[in-house]
Amino acid sequence: MKRPAHTFALISTLLERDINDYVCRFTLISKNSRQLSSPTLVCDICNQPSRVAVSMIVDSRHIQFSPEAIRAAVKTYRELFPQKQPPGLLGPILIRSDNPLILGVKIQAMGSSVYREIEMEEAEVAAVLIIYCRKMKIPLPRAAEKSMEVDGDRIALIVSKAMQVVA
Repeated sequence: MKRPAHTFALISTLLERDINDYVCRFTLISKNSRQLSSPTLVCDICNQPSRVAVSMIVDSRHIQFSPEAIRAAVKTYRELFPQKQPPGLLGPILIRSDNPLILGVKIQAMGSSVYREIEMEEAEVAAVLIIYCRKMKIPLPRAAEKSMEVDGDRIALIVSKAMQVVA
């Protein structure tokens, strides 16, 4: 007599396996979402580990933004979202802090000779860089993890996506 089937998700893919008259669908288990070493498949009802090997492939890219590219990205952001920053001429852009990332953007009001500095927090800088990548048609996977690193006067947008390979 066949026993009932257990159904569980393997992230978004379902994996079927016949084990001793059971048809189990397994859940991918890992101790930590950042930890990419040796995840296993385990049936939540049977608690039986799968005999299927799981490995990871990590696609990672570093997109480096020079000071000129950062300036172009901020300019694009200001054009698309004029309500986010005060109007005026875009002046120098400086990296004020690298952990957390803070950009100092100087803006000269129309008819004024002095610059006013506004600060852009890390989340806003990330949005600026992602919007600029879209404008420049640089593909960024939506499901990928995104982070930033500062290297001197450059900012790197790091895009990483882990994919499970079931063998």
